[in-house]
Amino acid sequence: MKIGCAHHAYLSWLGDITKEFQKVYSKIEIELIHDYSSNLLKSVENHEIDACIISKREGNHKWIPLYKDKLVAWVSENHKLAKKNSISIEQLKKEPFIATHVGEDTDYARIFKKYHIVPNTRLATKDVFVTYTMVEAGLGISVEHSLTAKVW
Repeated sequence: MKIGCAHHAYLSWLGDITKEFQKVYSKIEIELIHDYSSNLLKSVENHEIDACIISKREGNHKWIPLYKDKLVAWVSENHKLAKKNSISIEQLKKEPFIATHVGEDTDYARIFKKYHIVPNTRLATKDVFVTYTMVEAGLGISVEHSLTAKVW
């Protein structure tokens, strides 16, 4: 059985479920795959994986909502915006921005496109942990799913 997961915050939860599943079905081998939501959905549609935990995507598939997560601003504790309860999406045009997964079909890329936002990108990475460490170092701000942001 192959199961995909797009968000780091769900991996420990998925690990707990897998552990319980294997107690009952010990002979079933499970492969966990981490990738982008759109890629995982294509893998399900192509019968390459059996199920996935992803952000909602369009298509002809069965969708079961598990959690309604939101995107949040990620700022270092010393940043001038850290004391605010919220910031406008327009701030992303002004503040140095650290982009994660540039060019991929991510939830934040979809939000930027919807609101015609071109962030003031100064750094880019393909790893959310690298983004976190760069934000923590005060090199800019970013956006992330709230559950993932809570992990760090």
